[in-house]
Amino acid sequence: MPQLRPGIGMSYLVLKTDLGQHQRNYLKKIQSASQHLLGIINDILDDSKIEAGKLNLEQVEFSFQQLLDNVTTLIADKAADKGLELIIHIDPRIPERLLGDPLRLDQMLVNYANNAVKFTSSGEIAIQAQLQEDTDQDVLLRFTVRDTGIGLTPAQVAKLFESFQQADSTTTRQYGGTGLGLAITKQRASRMGGTVGVESTLGQGSTFWFTVRLVKSTNAAAPTRVLRTDLHGKRALVVDDNETARQVLADVLRSMGLAAEAVASGADALTALSHSEGGKPPYDLLLLDWQMPEMDGLEATRRIRAGQHRADVPIIAMTANAMASDRDACLLAGMNDHVAKPINPAKLFDTLRQWIRPRPGLGMAVGARAPERPTLTPTALDPERLASVCQHIAQLLAASDFEASTEWLEHDSLLRQGLGRGYSPIANAIENFEFEAALQSLRAAAASLDLHLSPKGTEDQRPPPN
Repeated sequence: MPQLRPGIGMSYLVLKTDLGQHQRNYLKKIQSASQHLLGIINDILDDSKIEAGKLNLEQVEFSFQQLLDNVTTLIADKAADKGLELIIHIDPRIPERLLGDPLRLDQMLVNYANNAVKFTSSGEIAIQAQLQEDTDQDVLLRFTVRDTGIGLTPAQVAKLFESFQQADSTTTRQYGGTGLGLAITKQRASRMGGTVGVESTLGQGSTFWFTVRLVKSTNAAAPTRVLRTDLHGKRALVVDDNETARQVLADVLRSMGLAAEAVASGADALTALSHSEGGKPPYDLLLLDWQMPEMDGLEATRRIRAGQHRADVPIIAMTANAMASDRDACLLAGMNDHVAKPINPAKLFDTLRQWIRPRPGLGMAVGARAPERPTLTPTALDPERLASVCQHIAQLLAASDFEASTEWLEHDSLLRQGLGRGYSPIANAIENFEFEAALQSLRAAAASLDLHLSPKGTEDQRPPPN
């Protein structure tokens, strides 16, 4: 096994080089087979340690949110490749800092999630973490992974958590695997003071779950994600064609203090906005999935911005794509910002604080003075730094230096905030390596903001460090 890991690493590096299509396909098959073999070896070793009573669990402090983020990172691309919706739902009462074995807890969740993706061809994967018990010293957590895959018969369920067992012999041939992952998860859960289980219906999907008991850290408070008082009761509209995603996100928003409602399509969103003008308080924010059938989020946004309904409402895109071109498409359609799917509650909370504006009277004592309406800018803009960054990028563009792309990405947040509507044309040109067009757009945007850029050929002026 010591020789296997370097081989996998070298194959990854070679895949980064220029290769012909046949060579690339061969290397991908070698890498996939090597990773599969490594997984089998690790499963057998862990199973042997469990049988010998020599599997020692760590007791270290870890971040619960980071644990879920790691699992999401490992699973999100696999789910996206199959067109599956990945939904994460975390109980807000779960402490952020816990003591336990995060590596093996991560492996248990990944095992369940990988199986869910493997056996699901369409629909969704939902990962949920719930607080079942809370004492002064520890917590009992329940993790569930639900899929809309092939499902299981009662006879198949009965033997799933035994070593070297799978649903049937055809499963191994079609999907691969050793049949050890679930048995190992069962043993680990038992060692962590919990248990495992599964509910399944053939042809409809499965829900695998396990519980573990984890010790609270001295800094074990649950993360506080409740909007300030003057934002309580603000109306948010969730627009997503996936029912589970709608329900989960609406629950998350309510836990933060918002009055959340949900609809299933862009057309329904336009209807909801028009009704809010008929006596109901207006919506203060829209969370809009941009990939929906019929009328997608981009088209719905264009109609809203055209003045049909509440043209000024902040709109946050929800997208599984993280490419710069996808983000720019959202901004060009008129959306204010975007959050990546699956939704991270901490990042969503930060985004909400940036874009939701207080409405007088909400959450305040009678006679209290409403706070001043904040601008939509998340932080104070430093004009000198913006000018310095733009100057340096302009010089790189004038020299057709590919480092311009790197510099643009490095200062993306500052440029997006400072250049406003001028940001997207420049970003699109740089992404397509159209440096002359990007330079012209940058100069035009700078001039409109009264930023003075030196003509090309002046000495290099690198922006100051962050």
